Amino acid sequence: MFHWLTVSTTRKISSLSFVLLSFLFVVIIYSNYQTQKIYGEMQEVAEIDIPLSEVIADIEILQLKQHLLMEKIRLQGEAFFRTIGCGKKVSKGLIPLAKACLLCLRRALVFFIPV
Repeated sequence: MFHWLTVSTTRKISSLSFVLLSFLFVVIIYSNYQTQKIYGEMQEVAEIDIPLSEVIADIEILQLKQHLLMEKIRLQGEAFFRTIGCGKKVSKGLIPLAKACLLCLRRALVFFIPV
């Protein structure tokens, strides 16, 4: 058991070097395993998130287009109803209907496009 004390210094240094290199090898293998595990998780996230972010970008573009169209409709509606208010090209019987349509349009815009 105490044979270790009588062994030469060269032998002690070489055996300690072997033990330390063994520990280093175990740490390298464990680090490689963890790195591969993280790489797999990153691949999974990339496969899910990148298509999802592309879909979200497409949705945002569609929302902006919808907002532009709704604003265009609102402006055209207001221009149309202003001509009704002036009495041009519209009989007096359509004025209440036009005002009701304007009110419905404004309510719809408030519902779809919160201010």
